[in-house]
Amino acid sequence: MGDNEMKRFCLLFVLIWGTCTMTSSCSKGNLIDYTITDYVQKNGTYYPINLGNELDFEWDSMFFFSVGCSLEEIQEAMGYPVLLDNDLSYLMVFLYEGHVVRQFRWDYSDSCGVIIETSNLIYRTDKENSSFHIRQNNLSYILEPDTTNMKK
Repeated sequence: MGDNEMKRFCLLFVLIWGTCTMTSSCSKGNLIDYTITDYVQKNGTYYPINLGNELDFEWDSMFFFSVGCSLEEIQEAMGYPVLLDNDLSYLMVFLYEGHVVRQFRWDYSDSCGVIIETSNLIYRTDKENSSFHIRQNNLSYILEPDTTNMKK
């Protein structure tokens, strides 16, 4: 094996190993999971995360639907049909100018994911007010809205 082949093999091994170790604890990770995990690794949980600054896609508002929120409640809040096969999921939906640009889902039965802690089944915020305190609970992250700097 030549030097270039060895370098390619080592790079491939590192990429595969890194992918396996990143996903082994939470096999269904998504962009939100990775963003929050990366933020916590860099900053810890002391400083609130501002999703408006951390996410790399355009959005202006977000909904979070807790487990038990019916499809009818979700559709009423959103104003149009949403694809969801059960109410045993957490659902985070990002919109830009009234259109869905991304949606992320975590099944209730999974031991990992992101939960926004709120007293309501439905939580809505805009990009300017998307700052959250982070609390880790095993393989899950609990996000608590940071109300100290909320803009009206």
